[in-house]
Parts: sequence; structure tokens; C-alpha cells
Amino acid sequence: MRGDMVEIAVSDKGSGIPPADLDRVFERFFQSAEGRRSSRRGMGVGLAIARRYVEAQGGEIRVESTVGEGSTFTFTLPAAGSSEPTGVPGHQDAPART
Repeated sequence: MRGDMVEIAVSDKGSGIPPADLDRVFERFFQSAEGRRSSRRGMGVGLAIARRYVEAQGGEIRVESTVGEGSTFTFTLPAAGSSEPTGVPGHQDAPART
């Protein structure tokens, strides 16, 4: 924990992300040149969704990566009972839907 935030990191030992792509990996529909060549292609929306969700909860998400060594994605979220407001429907602090 960092203050009233919980921090979670997920690492891999994959091919890494080129430095030129690091600022763009959370953009909707972004795919690196390597990703476009891969036989396991996605839509490029997973990290954009993760970013929107984490930020809506009052947290932050970031990535560190070294080509040839892998990547670490780290995100923070308010700890249970914190008073950080959110706009996510169904969250205890979200306004009721009418």
C-alpha cells in the first residue's frame, strides 16, 4: 500500500515494448508494428479499457518495459474504505441511476 492506495504490479518476460510505443500502449486500437505482424492479433482495446477503469476508480496505471526482457504494468486503486469518489456505476460512491 502507498498511503490510502493499493498498488499492484504484473510483470512478464516477453519481448518487451519498444520505447517509441510506450506512450501509446494505452490508446484505443493501438497496435505496435510487432503486434500487427503477430499471428495472435488482438483489437488493441484491452489496455485502453484497463486504463479507463483504473482512472474511473481514482487510480493510475503505467508501464515500464525493456525490449528483449519484458514489461511491468503497475496500477494503483483506492484502498477499501477510502473516500476517493468514482463515476463507475455500481461502485459504493457512484450516484444512483434513475
